[in-house]
Amino acid sequence: MKIGLSILDIDFSCLEKYKDLLKEADFIHLDVMDGVFVPNLTFGDFMIKTLRKIEKKLCIESHLMIINPEKHLDKFLEGDWVSLHIETISFIEDIIERVKSRGKRLGIAIKPKTPIKYIEKLKGKIDYVLVMSVEPGFSGQKFIEDSVERIEYLKKEGFEVYVDGGINKETAVKVKDAGADGIVSSSYILRSGNPLKRLKELKKILQEG
Repeated sequence: MKIGLSILDIDFSCLEKYKDLLKEADFIHLDVMDGVFVPNLTFGDFMIKTLRKIEKKLCIESHLMIINPEKHLDKFLEGDWVSLHIETISFIEDIIERVKSRGKRLGIAIKPKTPIKYIEKLKGKIDYVLVMSVEPGFSGQKFIEDSVERIEYLKKEGFEVYVDGGINKETAVKVKDAGADGIVSSSYILRSGNPLKRLKELKKILQEG
């Protein structure tokens, strides 16, 4: 089970000191927000280059919580994975073709209240589903328990599933038991006294659980 580190809660003034933490994660999750689709504003594609300067071999996923993602997609394909919200996409076939032509992994994110039926038609066309287990926009929210059923359903339908939001040692085990292939965590790791130790502990829990 993969653990993605969202850097939403990181201290960007001293990224270099997090090098060991970044390398310990299976992938780095960039929460890209435009202040329109979600009520928060973060960073752009420059963060991919910034992280590459710290460690070239990082696997980087860009989670685009923005309107009209197709207009900005190519810049984020400098990373390895990209996830777009089903609620923002008009021409999915074009997006699939663009991502695949670059040899990248494509995920489709879905908000907690969006019907799963909008994802079902994409079976076999995308690489994974990113289940939002909180309302997107801010770190540190409480895990929405109904997310477990959504994970179970998507796994039965044959999707690769990652889960983002409200992840701690208890909820991580819940989503693993539901069949999730990976998780994304930010505040649980980065707001602890020792982020690297916390990440290693979470890995151990998931390996043994």
